[in-house]
Amino acid sequence: ETVFIVTADKFLDGVHPGITRAVIGIHGITRDPRTTYGALTVMARELGATSGTLIVAPQFLASVDIERHEVQPTAMFWPRSGWVQGDRSAPIAAVNQARVSSFAALDAIVERLVERKSFPNLTHIVLVGHSAGGQLVNRYAAFGRAPGLLAGTGIAMRYVMMNPSSYLYFDDRRPADSPTGFAPFRRANCPSFNSYPHGIEYPNDYGARGSGNPAAQYAKAEIVYLVGAEDADPEGDFLDRSCAANAQGATRRERGEAYFRYLIDYFGPGIAERQRLVVIPGIGHTSSGMIRSVCGRWAIFEREGC
Repeated sequence: ETVFIVTADKFLDGVHPGITRAVIGIHGITRDPRTTYGALTVMARELGATSGTLIVAPQFLASVDIERHEVQPTAMFWPRSGWVQGDRSAPIAAVNQARVSSFAALDAIVERLVERKSFPNLTHIVLVGHSAGGQLVNRYAAFGRAPGLLAGTGIAMRYVMMNPSSYLYFDDRRPADSPTGFAPFRRANCPSFNSYPHGIEYPNDYGARGSGNPAAQYAKAEIVYLVGAEDADPEGDFLDRSCAANAQGATRRERGEAYFRYLIDYFGPGIAERQRLVVIPGIGHTSSGMIRSVCGRWAIFEREGC
């Protein structure tokens, strides 16, 4: 039997009638969920929301984690950063294991949360991620099975992405000096610029097997984009510097602001009724800083002030 590691502040088994909000926090590229989990639990405590909130922090391990930390050999892990885009886990030689998409792992968490016998009064699920975790949230909003799992349950879902390194574009346009601010990108400058996960072409197995239109699904989602005003270093740590990412802008802040303008241009101004961009002053590339900001509290716990 294979194992997917998840930290939660309450047991997922049993009945939890007091839980009305579930927050799923996704770690960054270092794959350490403690920072995100810690910031979320502290914030819930400060807001007096601990009893009514379930905080879940999955961990998407890499092979190096198995070796360094003596993780049990049946724990699922992903090659390199494949978990960020929903790729399948690596095969485990000692176990007859099906390779699992990181998106399918999230589907399983959502499916568990919508079980009314366990969470009879749950009304909101928030999927929040910083940096690489924000990239996962961005792609999952387009391809994930959550909308189908939530249909008819009365449970609303919000996606919160903080300082992603890149985004999923739905056509071949990218930021440009043009009347609209966008223009078809010259493929000769970067042949892979529109390939998944930066674009919609050639999705992975999980995306290819999905039904429906990922752009249409994305347009219907409730999404908050939180961008640190100081996350503006073109040489920042772990910044995606591939040609496909560079086609979206030079820094995380520039890419985030350009992406929201792109969404309005692509889907129309009505998208702003469901999705919002907030640039947070004085904060750079820090998950705890973003979560604990006034706008982080608003986005995740729906508190006023942003």
